[in-house]
Amino acid sequence: MSAEGERFGKPHPGVYLTTAARLGLAPAACVALEDSVNGVLSATTAGMRCIAVPERWPVEDPRFERANAVVRSLLELDGGLLGRVAAGG
Repeated sequence: MSAEGERFGKPHPGVYLTTAARLGLAPAACVALEDSVNGVLSATTAGMRCIAVPERWPVEDPRFERANAVVRSLLELDGGLLGRVAAGG
């Protein structure tokens, strides 16, 4: 999904709420992957869990702390991390 068709762009949660609705899922059942602060804010405000993959490292913006996990690369994603984040850890 893209926020292009939404009335409001990120950090408004609309794009994530629309995505969850189209999937037939509650936002709390979803995990979002985001590379920007506005994306993290959008996903978490929608009630989703979020894994941040910031564009730059080290992460200097403390708002990334709203994510449930912050990783350096998509290569760090595995079943264990996704399971922990999905479970609220």
